[in-house]
Amino acid sequence: MNPVTKKESGAATVVGFVLILAILSAAVVLFFAVQVPAAESYTAESAVLSAKDDMVSFTLLLDSLQSRKDTTVSYLPVFESDGTASLHPAGSISIGEYSLSLSKLSFAAADSKISLCAGGLIRSDGENSVWLSFPKTAAENGKAVFVIPQYQGEFSRGTSAAGIPLSALYRGEIKHTCTIPAGADDTTDDTVYLSYAGEDVKLWQAAFSELSSRYPLCFSQPQISGNTVYSKILPEGIRSIEIISLEYVIT
Repeated sequence: MNPVTKKESGAATVVGFVLILAILSAAVVLFFAVQVPAAESYTAESAVLSAKDDMVSFTLLLDSLQSRKDTTVSYLPVFESDGTASLHPAGSISIGEYSLSLSKLSFAAADSKISLCAGGLIRSDGENSVWLSFPKTAAENGKAVFVIPQYQGEFSRGTSAAGIPLSALYRGEIKHTCTIPAGADDTTDDTVYLSYAGEDVKLWQAAFSELSSRYPLCFSQPQISGNTVYSKILPEGIRSIEIISLEYVIT
């Protein structure tokens, strides 16, 4: 064989090997750049959805405790990720001169968080939050009723796949009634507002918007001022408001 041909053949083999190595390297890089983050994202997403399902079940449990005064009920949440559920300040709800502080029970998984606040369920991803279910409110026959649970205590979950026992003790309820003055409007001191002040103000704007859409004759569309969102209570549709505050001790 011609020496020149042998030399060219050897060079082609080296070039081919380098190309194959480059393709394999690109495939490995692509796998770690796309597949691994996707798998981690899927795992985190599954953990959050699992936490959501458990929080829904836990919410139903708390609802059932209302008929079992001074009774401890245990629940076993199963999360796919380590984390801590604890109470955080979440602002306050005000109606007229009555103000009620809110607590938020949250479970964090990766960059997402599932929280119970004022009887509603929230999902937070970074700085973005959305209601999965809204706090309980009903308005009919000239009366509006708000059910706003109060939580105390905290729990954490370690590496056990079975979760941990969780006890919730229903400690009773406090009711407050606010009477709406007839003919109240913006030009008088009798105007009554439903307002929220604190963190997640845009989240509560969404809750108030849902409320005004559901009961347009009872609540005006909400407005935001600083860290406060408020909605005017329309006296033509509501004569009184009852706030039911349920207290739970969670361990």
